[in-house]
Amino acid sequence: MKTDNRPREVIGVLPMGAVERSPQGPPGAGYAGGDTQGRTEDAVAARDAWPHYGGQIPSLKRNGIPFLNDISTDPAAGNADELAHNVCRYREIPALQAGSMAADGPAETCVGLVVLDCQGRIASVNPAFTQLCGYLPSDVLGESLQMLSYGGAHAEFCRVMWKSIELGGYWSGEVWIRRKDGTGTLTWLSVYSMQDGAGPACSYQVTLADVGSAMLTHEPSGYPQHLPPFMALPSRARFMDQLGTFIQRSQCASTSTALLLLDIDHFQEANHALGYEACDRMLMAVAQRLCTVVQDKGLVARTGDDEFSILIGDACDSHAVQVAAQAMLDALSESFALREGSVYVTTSIGIALFPGDANGADDLLRAAGKAMRAAKASGRNCYNYFTPELELQTPNRLWLAHDLRSALSQKQFWLAYQPIVSLKTGKVHKAEALIRWQHPARGLISPADFIPVAESTGMIVEIGEWVFRTAADQVAQLRRQHAADFQVSVNKSPAQFHRQTELSESWSDYLRRRGLSCRSIVVEITEGLLLEDSQRVDDHLRLLREAGVQLSLDDFGTGYSSLAYLQKHDIDYVKIDQSFVRNLVADSKEMTLCEAIITIAHKLNMEVVAEGIETAEQLQLLRDAGCDYGQGYFMARPMSASALDAFLAPSGNGGNSALKG
Repeated sequence: MKTDNRPREVIGVLPMGAVERSPQGPPGAGYAGGDTQGRTEDAVAARDAWPHYGGQIPSLKRNGIPFLNDISTDPAAGNADELAHNVCRYREIPALQAGSMAADGPAETCVGLVVLDCQGRIASVNPAFTQLCGYLPSDVLGESLQMLSYGGAHAEFCRVMWKSIELGGYWSGEVWIRRKDGTGTLTWLSVYSMQDGAGPACSYQVTLADVGSAMLTHEPSGYPQHLPPFMALPSRARFMDQLGTFIQRSQCASTSTALLLLDIDHFQEANHALGYEACDRMLMAVAQRLCTVVQDKGLVARTGDDEFSILIGDACDSHAVQVAAQAMLDALSESFALREGSVYVTTSIGIALFPGDANGADDLLRAAGKAMRAAKASGRNCYNYFTPELELQTPNRLWLAHDLRSALSQKQFWLAYQPIVSLKTGKVHKAEALIRWQHPARGLISPADFIPVAESTGMIVEIGEWVFRTAADQVAQLRRQHAADFQVSVNKSPAQFHRQTELSESWSDYLRRRGLSCRSIVVEITEGLLLEDSQRVDDHLRLLREAGVQLSLDDFGTGYSSLAYLQKHDIDYVKIDQSFVRNLVADSKEMTLCEAIITIAHKLNMEVVAEGIETAEQLQLLRDAGCDYGQGYFMARPMSASALDAFLAPSGNGGNSALKG
């Protein structure tokens, strides 16, 4: 009699995840229709299926015998086109019992199969195991499953796993395994105890399902859909599962787990300057370098467009975590050789520890995120540990957002003006307007604290309009009393370009209505705005230029600078960032960069302003290099409008007298 080994199929209908109707469950599983009706799917299968899922899942028959279940689920609409059911199709893949799982098993199966003898040594494997891991049967027969461990399994983890198998006859979970070529892959490992009667286990059956590819096609909503195929790293969903596992290990073994949240600085600017395809290749190199640093000491996952999360277990030694973080910074500071040329990036890393900084996974993620943002606020290209003081930032942000709404109407803002000095003549015919917030209860609040809140809430548009109009009114007075060509520079946030409505009066129209030349105001923008490649931004800049308003590029050299954007938008001034000026000495790298910026700007018919001049030596070096203008504490600090008026008077420091140097 010939046996029909073709897979058989049945269909089940699941409302809200419970089996409503199925003749016998998966065929051959031994379930009657009543056994599965009303039961959740994980009562039959070893793990939940994804929506629209199709694949092979290790499952248990009613008698406890494991088998491979080929399952697919699809949503079905009910009344009013609402999702009412999931239609599940089951097919049993035969020949998975220990006695029939021979080396000539089905090669097309995506699940590797291994039989261990009672001593835990490998007795047989199927072709899919070789395809997944790269090992031939002769490489593994008689060896322990430990040989597949990627970086060495934790003793506590192994103890818990085998204890679970001893008590319940089954264990499953995500495990990194080592391929023959030394690389690691994330697998769903299931181990079943095979018993002959009521005695001890006579063998063990192991299934290994590769989840590295599944994570790219079954990603939850909200995760970047353009994740490139080269990223053989756990996804965010997989990472969250592993984070829970690491925390459980720490609780069992009374150790610590370190979470390092790494974010690439100015990544969106790189996307616009280099293109998405080039940035994907750069991300691949970033991932490789991180994995090289971490090796078997932890887990690396990509959890955002430009964000990587690194888990380090047994992190009782904080010095080791610090060394790892610095090693990551050093590894990523080296140039990335792309077809487009050499690219340099910097990163900011936030570090949080369990249980010291958090009670669970969500708290640990929040703590690491706050530490990472603190690293960015500290100047980027560094790491920062979570501290209790960072907890105060969220309440601070809430009250900032609340109090900002009334600050303008209650006239709590005022403008400070920092003179900009001509390095050729020493005259002061320019100044930069800088907003200040004098809170009635909290005193003077730094713009670095409230401007990001204003941008994120949209209040920056109203505040920015007030800054512009106040500066315009002030420059009218300065032109009447001191110099007919006086200019005031006003910073315009990228958020203002995007949120400003067509109904609002344009800046050029306001200047004309006040009887002012459009050249009385200089609009300062950042490099990031130019790199956005936005038609709306281009149109706003074009209208300003056509009206005669001059443009100044702030913090030049700190982002992904592009000369093409300088030419496209007809920039008038380039401001050298104070980070280059701060350490400026003769024959230094900073000096070389400043000289290069000045030379390029002059070739493109732009003038140069150096920010942050604090010493006579810096002033002289910039003057000798041909820099046109300078501002900084060495010449004058930011001052009130009345103080600026006195400063510019003939008897004041900035009147008609040139700087001596």
